[in-house]
Amino acid sequence: MDLSDDFEHYWKKIASAAAEEFINTSEGVSSKASIKAYFNDNKNGGSYWLEIREPCSKIRLIDIEIQKKIEPITLRSRIWYYKCERNLVLEHKKLGLISFDDEDVNCFEINPRKSWKKQLDRDGITLEGVEYCFRKISFLNNEVEAISKISNILSDLWCLSNQINHGKAVGARHQFPDEVGELDSILFEGSVSKVNVNKFERNRKARKRCIEHFGAECQVCYLNFGELYGEIGEGFIHVHHTVKLSSIGREYSVDPIKDLVPVCPNCHAMLHQGQGLSVEELRSLLRRSIFEQYL
Repeated sequence: MDLSDDFEHYWKKIASAAAEEFINTSEGVSSKASIKAYFNDNKNGGSYWLEIREPCSKIRLIDIEIQKKIEPITLRSRIWYYKCERNLVLEHKKLGLISFDDEDVNCFEINPRKSWKKQLDRDGITLEGVEYCFRKISFLNNEVEAISKISNILSDLWCLSNQINHGKAVGARHQFPDEVGELDSILFEGSVSKVNVNKFERNRKARKRCIEHFGAECQVCYLNFGELYGEIGEGFIHVHHTVKLSSIGREYSVDPIKDLVPVCPNCHAMLHQGQGLSVEELRSLLRRSIFEQYL
């Protein structure tokens, strides 16, 4: 990765574009959130920064840093919570290993650097942060890929923070590979050609449109959690991506009605058994099994 002096202008361009894409496509980001992409020179060679300030009331800052002369070169993304949200920081740490695209990363609890802490102390503000370190950064060599990837990282962390806030986050070792929206914003599985499938699967609007069309009811066994469990199950459902990952190209765009389908967790797991079944095939197996039981 070449971080020569020419990289500063390039970084400002791709980082700003990625941040704008993140803000425009992520639900719940405050309209008052501001973007700052810059290079900060220091005795260690300096760092390239992207900051998104005040994205919501609980978060002071989301930032990305690439240190110019620290080997190995890594991309570090952080979320800075106000001190009153200490429980969210602890929940980040509890999740353990998290998978973003094709890289597993751990969460580290961090404190503001000294110069920033002095400024915060003067303003009477206390922050607590979490950091995720990404070592696979070859995507920075391609402008289009860099914008998409940085935007994805921001969106993934935003979704993770929201899920933690609502008690819905699950560690990477406990997730289904293709669940859209609530789970796979943490676990991202690419196709054979390393396409970032979750760029479209993560889109909560696509998930919402799918459920609005079919209803929050399993399209295999027709289980409705709200009817079975009452209020606690109302609206709960997984969303399965029906297109085989190996057939997805880089220009693929998801159709919420044709490519996504609501299923219960049990049927979702069965859809991924062996070589994978279609919804129709699994529904047929289930009907045959039920029929044979009552012969």
